[in-house]
Amino acid sequence: MRTTDAFLNAHLIDSYLFYIGGRLWPISIRDQMLRGQLIVDRAIEQGLIHIASPLAIVGAGAAGVTAALRAADRGVPVTLFERDRLFSRHAQCQTRMVHPTQYDWLVGHWDAGAFPWPGTPGMPLEWPRPHWASSLAREWEIQFIRQYPRLQGLLTMRLPADVIVPPTPPAAAFNAAGNRNPILVDWTDLQTGQVRQDPFGIVVLAMGFGEEKTYLAPPSPYRGFEFWATDPFSLPNLGCPNNPPRVLISGGGDGALQDFLRVTTRCETAVELWKNLPATALAAVADLRDAEDQALRAFAWGPGYDSHFDHATLERLHREHDRVATALLAYPRVEAALQRLIRTDFHSVTLVHSCTHLSQGYGLNHVLVLLVAKYLQATNPACRHIFTSGMALSAIQCLHPPPISPADCNGKPHNVDVRPQPTCARPANPNNLPPGNLLGTFDVLILRHGIEPTPLRANKGNGAALPPLRQLLPYHLPS
Repeated sequence: MRTTDAFLNAHLIDSYLFYIGGRLWPISIRDQMLRGQLIVDRAIEQGLIHIASPLAIVGAGAAGVTAALRAADRGVPVTLFERDRLFSRHAQCQTRMVHPTQYDWLVGHWDAGAFPWPGTPGMPLEWPRPHWASSLAREWEIQFIRQYPRLQGLLTMRLPADVIVPPTPPAAAFNAAGNRNPILVDWTDLQTGQVRQDPFGIVVLAMGFGEEKTYLAPPSPYRGFEFWATDPFSLPNLGCPNNPPRVLISGGGDGALQDFLRVTTRCETAVELWKNLPATALAAVADLRDAEDQALRAFAWGPGYDSHFDHATLERLHREHDRVATALLAYPRVEAALQRLIRTDFHSVTLVHSCTHLSQGYGLNHVLVLLVAKYLQATNPACRHIFTSGMALSAIQCLHPPPISPADCNGKPHNVDVRPQPTCARPANPNNLPPGNLLGTFDVLILRHGIEPTPLRANKGNGAALPPLRQLLPYHLPS
């Protein structure tokens, strides 16, 4: 079911079935909200959903709820299916501050601190200021409850419910009258056990991320705190009962870099850390915006897997970030500012990542991590060797008795082995990996190894492909 709309075609994975979930990049909360509104507006314009052709949405996170509210507000009957609760992923996290615009860094509105920001069109959900994730979920629940009575005749909630994916396509695309036949969604009410089948014009999958990989393959039993879990890292000594801990962070993406800044600084957000630097030093980033733009455009059209193309792009950008961090540290009063901002309740921090550069991510995180690392390397003898590049964890040995869980392991000793990795341009052969060697003993382990994506079983018979993993999205939507 191809359309004349490029946005719809990019997210079409089967007849009548669209995907806007966690396998797409970029995947910030703001990006999810943009996809939720865009998919509805474009589907209405293409005549795929209307008063007689209802919409089904699977997943009630930022994208799914945005889409549901937008559809109902535009007069389209919509049913929202969710296994858990509204905004469940964010609702469970009380210790991670989320900022709506900080990662638009170097663009004029990056420090607006609200989405939408003044002068831009409204959204079904508003993000009025930086929030703790759980607080943002509560704020959005209140906004949803306020809007629900007005939309109740058009918006149906199925919660908790389990939906069979993919849904059942119609036997024929059109009936004898020339009207499009509906797609059939089979679902189970998880409270009553009742099984039902309902017809819809299209189905939008807004399921979030799959299982986060905070572990190594067996036999290692260790599991770390998930990114969206409530963790102890903001507590004194990172929640460790004894001495300041030796910290290991594994991963080169934004999750690992965010946690590096949380562990090493007193700032709740990257924008807070940046704005505490002397204003005169910010001239060091004057020409970085061009490098960021070049890399973003190249990466968005990369092949979507480890390749020489990506490696060269990210290596060049990494050199630019490192140059800027070095220049920043040389400015007067920057060291004094960092001295006030750096935590003193950890012994050391080690960042293990598998290539010579950090992974694709937000420039603000990259520059600040490199800046903080350079400061620590110069001032803390225990942090002389922060970056363990070109390596991957091969084994974790818990040196403490059971139980073994994220909370029970935190603050207790673990031996960590690493082994060399080829660059991301040459993926490792799992049958030809060198043996691991002991890197050291660590008390706090944070593993940010990406996501095991939720499997999607699309019908391959019609030639439809899974959506592209990488996109360029607008900062806001036109009215």
